[in-house]
Amino acid sequence: MASLHNLKPEKVIKAFERAGWVNRGFKGSHVKLTKEGNPNILSIPVHKGKSVKIGLSKDQIKKSGLTEDEFLSRPRQAGQSSHSLEALIPRVMRGDGNSKNLLRCSQ
Repeated sequence: MASLHNLKPEKVIKAFERAGWVNRGFKGSHVKLTKEGNPNILSIPVHKGKSVKIGLSKDQIKKSGLTEDEFLSRPRQAGQSSHSLEALIPRVMRGDGNSKNLLRCSQ
């Protein structure tokens, strides 16, 4: 079974998106995710070359209302958009372009 250790931010974000969370864009180097009916805002750090720490992963999973097993086993749903966050993240991390403009294009 998969583990919460060494998860890349992109994979964490995609797993939450598959669970119905909506990517609301960047605030600095963090991606904000929201879900209708859940008052929490999940904030996932996206730092070049760094994985999401296990304590933060567990806290965000708890706030989302998922169990760790549900989070780790989220199947890819048919017809789901395959646009890539990986394409956006390096541009923001390099400082190429305004993140506000990138957000408008991705919504």
